[in-house]
This record gives sequence, structure tokens and C-alpha cells, in this order.
Amino acid sequence: MSFRDEVIILVFLDTGVTLSELVGIEVDDVRGNIIIIRRTKNLFERTVYLSETTQEQLSRYIKIRGDVETTKLFISQDNKELNRHSIQTRLTKYGKEAMINKRVSPHTFRHTMAKRMIVSGVDAFSLMHLLGHTDITVTKRYVNLWGQDLEQKHKLHGALRGLKI
Repeated sequence: MSFRDEVIILVFLDTGVTLSELVGIEVDDVRGNIIIIRRTKNLFERTVYLSETTQEQLSRYIKIRGDVETTKLFISQDNKELNRHSIQTRLTKYGKEAMINKRVSPHTFRHTMAKRMIVSGVDAFSLMHLLGHTDITVTKRYVNLWGQDLEQKHKLHGALRGLKI
């Protein structure tokens, strides 16, 4: 279970999928470095991409998981579909064990993924599509850059950078 949970956290952080999307993933939806997300809020199928680390760990998990009755990717101890509540409960538990004083949830990972991608240089429109949003104003809520982040962006991309004045 702890390895499964580690893989779940990697998928959340690497892809920004929602809890509903995660529990809807089936084994056949995982295709190398992508996962097809069929169960989305806006009913549009989308593709999320996996880093090498997540891809390797997910592949290991699928082998360990083996063949069971359900086609759902993530399963419980008794080889049944893993439900949303179980995942949230385990994330809360891990947050307490790690002495994290803020809420630890699937949505926290989604926000973290979005912020880290913006800080590393991904444009807002690409992020919008990666998160499965149809409106950029929704994406804006996920990306609250703080002063330190903005200062770093200015250093890297300021209008006077590279000019000889």
C-alpha cells in the first residue's frame, strides 16, 4: 500500500490530475509516458504526460498490482477499486506524519504542479491545457506567484536583459 500511495502522489504531482480523474484511470489508459484521462469534469478526454521517474514507478506498480477483477489502475488491499475517500484519508495521514501544518490533499498537489511549472517557464496557455481547463481565468487561480518568484522571473526575462546601455 505504501508503494501504491507513493505512485499516487507522483501521479498527482507530475500530472496535476484531480482526485476524480485519478480514481477513473484504468490500466489500459496508461500508455508509456502518457495517461489518457477519460473521466474529466468538462467531459473532454485529455492526455497528461509523465516524467521518466513517474513512468518507471508506475510501470513497477502495474507489475506488482498484477491481474485482478477491476480494470481500475489503483486498487485497495482487497483488489477492489480504490475510492476517493481512502486516498484523501491517506494523504491527510501522511501530511500529519510529515508534520505539515497545512492541508495535504490532491488539490494541493494540483496547485503545486501548476505553480512549479509556471516558475520553471511553462506558459499559461500550455498549463491551461495540461490542467484540462477551457478558460484561462480558471488557470489563473492556480498560479499565485509570490514576490520572490516574480523577482526571479524579472531577472531571467526582464526587458533590459541583454541590452547594452
